[in-house]
Amino acid sequence: MQIRLMLPAWLGAESALQQGVDSGNLEKLREMHKKWPFFGAYLDMLDMVLAKAEFRNSGIL
Repeated sequence: MQIRLMLPAWLGAESALQQGVDSGNLEKLREMHKKWPFFGAYLDMLDMVLAKAEFRNSGIL
């Protein structure tokens, strides 16, 4: 049996990205998103996983 749990994909992402923004690196993050294929793919994957998440029934919201 195969499970497609993407928890490691988004766990801690908000804190890490927020720390980057708070440290004054927003422009660097934007540049990374445009120029680094791995980072761009990571953000795209986060977008997909979070769009599929059902937070209302999880107790998170």
